[in-house]
Amino acid sequence: MRYLIILLLVLLSSCSKESIEVCGTITGGDYDVYNNMYYLRVDGKRHWVDMKTWESFRVGEWVCLD
Repeated sequence: MRYLIILLLVLLSSCSKESIEVCGTITGGDYDVYNNMYYLRVDGKRHWVDMKTWESFRVGEWVCLD
């Protein structure tokens, strides 16, 4: 029984969450005052990013975000 519990804990702790990668052309972006966050629009859809990411890309560039 003890080994079963240890095995279960190892299996649960080793599972990783897969991040969804979004790729496309940046069509805009800005700072959202209400949410206090930066965003980039990739192919017209809003994706939240940090300030460093927001500052490093320009409209028209191809980008892949996690």
